[in-house]
Amino acid sequence: MSNNSTCKSAITKGQTLYFVPNQYSNYVPREVVVNTVGRVYFTVNEEQLRFRLDTMEADGLGYSSPGRCYENQGVYVLEQMIQKEYALLRMQLPSRCPDEVTLADLVKVRELLRLSDAPK
Repeated sequence: MSNNSTCKSAITKGQTLYFVPNQYSNYVPREVVVNTVGRVYFTVNEEQLRFRLDTMEADGLGYSSPGRCYENQGVYVLEQMIQKEYALLRMQLPSRCPDEVTLADLVKVRELLRLSDAPK
């Protein structure tokens, strides 16, 4: 769920977003206000960071991104809950398919997870 559903035109000057730093950043999570919006990037208040419109990730200027913005704190919390549940699901999957699981069960799971037929 790391792909953000926000489209480029959805970010507007004056909009409040929730900034979350990566684990190695010196920044703290907080609300920020959009100052400028360009064709590729937008900037926020008091920060010397620019963010990509398509991903809302901060530009690391050749290094890893120092963080990203979310529409609000609730969207961030929901994404974290989804990632945690998915990690638990992956850890609990057995290495061999249990005998009681049918082909129909596996097809249904693939559909629920929106997996394609061909492995990536």
